[in-house]
Parts: sequence; structure tokens; C-alpha cells
Amino acid sequence: MLTLQNAFARENVGPFLGCTLQPDCETLLTSGKAEDTMDVAKMKAQMIEFRNSLFQEGFVDDQFIQLQQLQDDSNPDFVTEVVGLFFEDSERLLEELAKALEQEPPDFKLIDAFVHQLKGSSSR
Repeated sequence: MLTLQNAFARENVGPFLGCTLQPDCETLLTSGKAEDTMDVAKMKAQMIEFRNSLFQEGFVDDQFIQLQQLQDDSNPDFVTEVVGLFFEDSERLLEELAKALEQEPPDFKLIDAFVHQLKGSSSR
């Protein structure tokens, strides 16, 4: 089971950014050039701080990490695509829900269907 602590392991850094660590990045990390190493360390620290804030604020949870684990070299944009689809679908559902709520009289069966779809796509 993946926990928050090991989510920040080196092998998970690249996938969080939507990519894998390329050999050039590995070379940069081990090149010994002080300024290159410092730049990479600063970027990693910023990424970890940002990622921590997303967890603390409840925007992501362990399911996000599980989603990241499904991303690999054969589909390097998997997380981006899934999150994009979620936002597109949610936007559509919210627009339809707003229209349904404006109708007189409201169609509560239709409203319930939209709410159910939205809840289903955003729940655990």
C-alpha cells in the first residue's frame, strides 16, 4: 500500500510532474555540478512543498497516487488525460445541473440524475 510518506520517494517525483525522470535528469542529479544540483534540489523542494499542500488541503489523496502508478512510458500523459476528462465531464454536468435548476418547475428526477453522476465521478 502506498502511503503519503513513500509518495515522495524519488521514483514518484517524475510521475507527479506528468513525466518520468529522463536519463539526462539522472545525469544532472549525479553530475556533481554544484549549481545544477542546487537547481534540481530547489525544484524538488518546491514540488514536494506543493504536493504536500495539495494533500493537506484535501485536493488529492492516496487515490491520486494510485492513479499516478498507472502512468508509464507507454502512456506518459495518462494522469493529465484522466484529470482533464474529469474536469470536462464535471463542467458539463454542472452546466446541465444549472439549466435543470432554472427550469420552472424543476425536474427533480433530472436534477437527481446529474447530481448522482457528479457524485459518482468524484467519490472514492
